[in-house]
Amino acid sequence: MISIDYQDLLNEMNYEFLMKEKDSILDQLAMTSTMDPEFYTLIKKLELIFMIKVSRKI
Repeated sequence: MISIDYQDLLNEMNYEFLMKEKDSILDQLAMTSTMDPEFYTLIKKLELIFMIKVSRKI
């Protein structure tokens, strides 16, 4: 589950910071097993970043 605070934080970020957050999540994913529950939370965060980009038409 992704917290509302995190969602609000992402919504306030500009493009550059969104991309840094995306890169950070990708780095974490590279070190996380698919059996780890955190893996799916990280995927949801990536989906949220993608949806923000799409809604802003970036």
